[in-house]
Parts: sequence; structure tokens; C-alpha cells
Amino acid sequence: MKMFSLLLTLVFLLLNCKVIAQSQTIEQGAMVDLINPRSLDHPIYLSFKDGDYLTSIIECDKWDSVYRGTNSEDAFMEQEAYYNSFVGNYKKALNNFDKINAKWIKQLDTTNFLDRSFLSAKKLDAVNEIIREAQNRQITIVNEAHHVPQHRAFISSLLKPLYESGYRYFATEMLTDNIDTVKKNGYVSFQQNGFYPNEPVYANLIRKAIEIGYTLVGYEDTVNCDFDPVNPFRCLNQREQNQAKNIANLILKNNSNAKILIHCGYQHADEVEHQSPKVKTMAAHLKELSNTDPLTIDQTVMSEHSLVNFENSYYRYVQDSLKINSPAIFKTINGYWVDDTKRGFVDMQVFHPRTNYINGRPNWLIKENYILTLPDFDISSFPFLVQAFKKSDKTNAIPMDQFLVDSRKEKIAVAVPKGYYRIRMINSKGTIHEFEVKNP
Repeated sequence: MKMFSLLLTLVFLLLNCKVIAQSQTIEQGAMVDLINPRSLDHPIYLSFKDGDYLTSIIECDKWDSVYRGTNSEDAFMEQEAYYNSFVGNYKKALNNFDKINAKWIKQLDTTNFLDRSFLSAKKLDAVNEIIREAQNRQITIVNEAHHVPQHRAFISSLLKPLYESGYRYFATEMLTDNIDTVKKNGYVSFQQNGFYPNEPVYANLIRKAIEIGYTLVGYEDTVNCDFDPVNPFRCLNQREQNQAKNIANLILKNNSNAKILIHCGYQHADEVEHQSPKVKTMAAHLKELSNTDPLTIDQTVMSEHSLVNFENSYYRYVQDSLKINSPAIFKTINGYWVDDTKRGFVDMQVFHPRTNYINGRPNWLIKENYILTLPDFDISSFPFLVQAFKKSDKTNAIPMDQFLVDSRKEKIAVAVPKGYYRIRMINSKGTIHEFEVKNP
């Protein structure tokens, strides 16, 4: 548990600390004061705010070396991971995040010892097992790592079977603004509904939830809290408590028997209070407020990293020895198996297979979509961004799929459902090529 407490501390510092800037050279002869990489005044965010995914990535590449070795390096790597995930640079997003305190990540896996009970555990299909357990629960909580869209694709696979099991509310931490507009339009709009919804897999998750019939609920805490160095976890505790209260007030207050699927990040899904540091999480608060035992599921630990040596030893064993090709959960004679960092905090732990790429697109993205190979053309400059918009959507909608092309050798194929699409390709010089296609 000590190692997990260190993780909780690290996550809090990444998400909440204000970083003191120091001077660095960004261009020859030009000195700048580094601002917090999360600042809304940062050039990366300003370019992104204008609706330019491509320029924000180019800005990330420019600023990457500037933040190296500074107090702001970890915060910058976190932000760069998010921007890379937005444009389908999934491998680079993993690499960015793994650079954050890489020595600590390695410490998770210094032992090759495996719990004997795990070696005899039964491998089960994750979706089927979650649905089976969720049928008898009022609330199911699934977490994610915010830089890993694969986790959102997995939650998407749960939507329909959970709805068929009586779940009617989809409460998500990341949908923070103008939720009524999302419900009305049926899709997420660029920079109108929060930061993370600008990522296409998340936007598609919201679109699918609406199409199935879920009532969307955003429950993030919006109450301001100033960082207190004397009590550094005060704001985190406030956030956890207010998130739970928001869910209770927005859903359970009017419908005490409502069945709710909750989508959250990281430790918010832990249903037991942490003692060191002392943090009572959203799930723990909600467990008390709802007077029910939620089904809690972790995706963040047993998931691929940029390098094998960053991965959990149990995860490596499952990938190398059992070679799973779909998300799995393991069960022993004592119940569902959960590793030491999450045991006692969550009910289940999902093992995700490592990603395989088909025509340059990840297999977990293709699972619910169709691959559409695009015609060759001369864009003349790299990198360029490929975007696939649903033809019926307005121009400010989040693309159904998008990714960067770095060389002529790469195949150009989008992963989208059946339908009519507007394809947009743009390079760093501003050259745009647009056309419409039908898939399949």
C-alpha cells in the first residue's frame, strides 16, 4: 500500500500544484519565463483553443526540449500526453506519461514474484463478467487513465449491455460544460464541453451513450479551492466529496433507485478511504450517500506502457504467457483477483491486451468500427492531420476519428462506423484537402 500512497501523492501533485517557473531559452537569444504548462495562456493551449489540433502538437514538439530538466517537466509531459492522445498519437502519449517519474514506475516491477493464487486464477471475459456482476448492483464505477483512449473504448463496449440491464444514467467526470447542448445536438462540440471531450474516442463514447438512450450527467466539482501548503490534500478531499454529492443531488435525490454507470479517472473509483495520505475518494463518499455497494472497476494498472519494463509484472506475465487478445478479468477461489496496489479499494481489475495496429490504426479502435482506406493524394508536407467528420454534424463537432501522418510510407485509413463522412486533411503549411466518402 505504501507504493500506492506514493502514486496518489504523485497524481495529486501533477493535477493540483502550481509550478514555479524558471527561465529557459526557447529560441536562440530569446529568454522566456516558463509558465505552468496547464495555463490557459500557454501558447499550446491558445493554438488549441482556436480549433487547431495540428498546431498544438507542433507547439508541443517545440516546447518539449524547453521544459526538460525544469520544475515543470512532469506537468508538461502530462499535458503533451493528452494532446498526443487527441490526434491519435497513442504510442507517443504513453511515452510522454511514462517519462513522468520514470524511476518510480520501474520500482513497481522490480520483483518477478507472482502470487500463487494468481497462477491458478481463471481468466474471464471482462465485458461479460462485468455485466453479470453489474446486474445486481445499482451503481457501477469504471475508471480510466486520461491519456489512454483505449480505456474509453472499453467503457463504450459496456454501454449497450448495461442499458439492457436497467442502467439509465451515464455520469462522467470529464463532461463539464454545456451538457444540455450536447444532449440536444447528440454530439460533443470543440472546446464547448470541457477539455477531455475534445478527444475523439471520448466524444464517440458520449455520442453512443446518447444514441442508446442514457441520460448524461456531468458531476465534476466546480467549487474553487486554493492550494493550502499546510494541508496539501484539502482541495483533493473537497473535490472527491463534492463529486459524490453532485451525483447524489443530480440523480439519486429524484430517483433513489436509479441505476448509474459512472466514468471517472484513476483513484476516484476507490471505494475505501486512503489513510496515507488521508483521502476519502468519490466512490467512498457515494457508497455512504447512496447506502449501496457499488461495483468498482480499475483499468489503469493492468494496461500497456511505452516500454515493457514500465509494465506491472502480472501484466507482463499475462501478455507473455497467456497472450490475451481481449480484455480479461481473473478470478480465484477467493473471488476476483486484484493486485496489491488496488486490493481492497476496487472489486475488479481489467487486463487490457497490448495494442496491435492494422493499417496504422489500433485494433481496439477498429473493434466497433470499419476501416476505410482513403485515396492517395499529394499533401506535399509532413506531418499532416487526417480528420473524419460525420457529414450531418456541424463544423464545430469533434471528429469521429483523427490521426497524424508523418511520412508517405504510412497508409491512410480511418476507423469509423457505417455512414457518410467529410474527410479533412491539413498540413503544417495550412494546405487543406477535403472530400466526402461513404463507409463502407
